[in-house]
Amino acid sequence: MSAIRHHQRRRKPQTPLSPEDWADAGLHVVGRQGWAALTIDNVAAFLRVTKGSFYWHFADRREFLRAVLARWRFMSSTATLAEVADIPDARARLRRILQMVIEESGPVELDTALWAARSEPMVQSAIDASSAERIDLLGGLYQELGYPEREARRWALSAYSTFIGLLITGDAARRVLGSAAERRAYAEHVVSLFVPADTGAPS
Repeated sequence: MSAIRHHQRRRKPQTPLSPEDWADAGLHVVGRQGWAALTIDNVAAFLRVTKGSFYWHFADRREFLRAVLARWRFMSSTATLAEVADIPDARARLRRILQMVIEESGPVELDTALWAARSEPMVQSAIDASSAERIDLLGGLYQELGYPEREARRWALSAYSTFIGLLITGDAARRVLGSAAERRAYAEHVVSLFVPADTGAPS
């Protein structure tokens, strides 16, 4: 459930590109234009390079699509944990994750585009795997707060379902959360619902 700030700016054309650079650029294209726009030409144009650079790293478009989805999964779980790793308190970490997801438009835009393309088997498979990873991530935080595993997973599922609700409601959600102030207010609302008060470990 991480932000996609990392690929909002174009790289300088003279800078050597890595497979991760191509995957990040692919995520940018998906978030802005949708899954169908994820072509080699579009990504090369965004990076301001020729397609020859692409073939240094990927055999074909299908291999590239797998790399883009793998990168999304990494940013959704491992990178999210890394971003809050320096916060020692589990409650504060959970709060920060929920704030990041709701307040920053990048994660919602990107995930919305991918959920809209879930009729593609490759995309659906990535969504299923990512959902399991995200619920595990959140469940681990609730367990740190003292909840037994089964209850922690129920809390995690509820919190994650709220995020998915933003994706499914699409334009309706964007109208309600049309400004940074509205996003912040909604993030605090979500935090109040899914971050338990610091009253000690639950019984």
